[in-house]
Amino acid sequence: SVPTRSLRSAGLFASLFLQGLADQSVCFRAAAIIFSTGPRLMFDFSQFSAGNLSGAREILESLPYIGEYTRPSTALEFVQHNLLASRNSS
Repeated sequence: SVPTRSLRSAGLFASLFLQGLADQSVCFRAAAIIFSTGPRLMFDFSQFSAGNLSGAREILESLPYIGEYTRPSTALEFVQHNLLASRNSS
């Protein structure tokens, strides 16, 4: 299984990008975390650009269940969950 901390980090990077708060290089960092710690998810960060947020969301929504969570069940929910958690803890 993928370490929960790594998934949280990757989810947070992706969520920051989707919120327009991070650039593509941050997304590549998140991809590196995912690929180095767990299953090789088909996560094409090359499609993550400022002008293609809908494409990024489609990629996230198409991912299967991630990691040790029973909920959220989709990657997009996972990302949103982590963004909320990071905001609530700050």
